[in-house]
Amino acid sequence: MPVWLPWTAGLLVLAGFVIWIWREQGPMRLTATPDGRMQLWKAALLALYLVLFTIGSTYAVYGLWQADPQPPLRIPAGEPACPAAQAPPFISNLDPSRLTIGTDRTDILVLGCNFAEGDEVRFNAENRNARFIDSSHLIVPLSTADFKAPGFIKVMVVRTAVESNAKILAVDSAAQQTANWQFLYWSPIITQELRLLLLVIFSGMLGACIYSLKSLADYIGTRMLFESWFTLYFIQPFEGAGIAIVFYLVIRGGLLAGASAVVKAVNPFGISAIAALVGMFSDRAIKKLWEIFMTLFKPADDRGDKMGAPNIATQSPLPDATQGTPYDQTLTATGGKPPYKWQAVTPFPAGLKLDPNSGKLNGAPTVAAPKKKYTVKVTDAAGAAATADLELEVLAPVS
Repeated sequence: MPVWLPWTAGLLVLAGFVIWIWREQGPMRLTATPDGRMQLWKAALLALYLVLFTIGSTYAVYGLWQADPQPPLRIPAGEPACPAAQAPPFISNLDPSRLTIGTDRTDILVLGCNFAEGDEVRFNAENRNARFIDSSHLIVPLSTADFKAPGFIKVMVVRTAVESNAKILAVDSAAQQTANWQFLYWSPIITQELRLLLLVIFSGMLGACIYSLKSLADYIGTRMLFESWFTLYFIQPFEGAGIAIVFYLVIRGGLLAGASAVVKAVNPFGISAIAALVGMFSDRAIKKLWEIFMTLFKPADDRGDKMGAPNIATQSPLPDATQGTPYDQTLTATGGKPPYKWQAVTPFPAGLKLDPNSGKLNGAPTVAAPKKKYTVKVTDAAGAAATADLELEVLAPVS
């Protein structure tokens, strides 16, 4: 298919969109409508914007799933021909020339010239039997000793007392494991850590786009889409991607801490699913992150003499009062600079009075009252204040 064909089709669809909007509501206006509802052309632009982001992020996620961190053993095309009978053996290349700790590879391909049956391949100081393919290709088995630690292996072809030139086989840590990511006409080589991070970014973006498209359709259908929401929908894909990254860092840092080899153990489908859900429900995800942060870092400072705003220490609910029975309860505060001044922002039931100096709530209630929240305020000597809602119930006397 010609390259210009999909672009032409897209432009024709966009032109049809513009003509339809023009016929529906006339010329496009940048100003808001009197009732504040979003104009049709802006809603259509948002829908097109979100659809394009959805398609792009889906394509990116699919490409990252297909990225193969360990290319299959192959004989490269277009190799230069070797002279028919030339000694000694010569190594031109290794396939692959880099290995990763934790890889599933069991052998490598040695490429060169003048190989023969019975040739051995030396890994550093150890000779190994090689499988002869032809005069230009040998296959050498790998062993677990080759992956003990990152480093370099000196590879040579040995024939009796004759040695070839040396090539270096690099052994990388699992964090350096690479993959070939095909994205449109771009084919970068990326590490596995970067692959997971990109999966999280695009999956979070995809989830946010799906949720935004549904929300946009719902509000358009109910004719409740307002102009002020344009920015919200515009930034939603980026918000979903950003929150997904934060969640990924929390999960990797808290649940998968350890050696870099755990990269291989991470399920890309599971990580993608979590990132997409986080992107879809970004508001709830932010609340969950706040909950995690408060659990880990909430300060427990109970010093009574610390400076700053005071704090009402009395817990809610207050002990129940009874109609016609004397009641006495003292409210307490911590922090700030004593002495404190107390105030009942919401008046207590008739018969009860809050002393502004001592914080005593006393008296005899004259009427029964159901449980209700009463707001009290405390102010310290420096003028700093704090409020709290305290529940109190006044029970009817037992006859």
